[in-house]
Amino acid sequence: MVYCRLPAESIPRIQEDYLFYVFDPQASEVRLVASYDSKENDVRGFLTAAAEAIHKRKEP
Repeated sequence: MVYCRLPAESIPRIQEDYLFYVFDPQASEVRLVASYDSKENDVRGFLTAAAEAIHKRKEP
């Protein structure tokens, strides 16, 4: 289990494709959980989606 903070505007974009819990909405803190059978491609896909969502929020 991992807790991290994501930009608030990015969370809904990431949640379109990945299920995770917003632990503290005021702090934009989310909880990420992986299973013993989580695939490396799934983790990499999440990281890519998160990076893209964060990058998009910075564009005008």
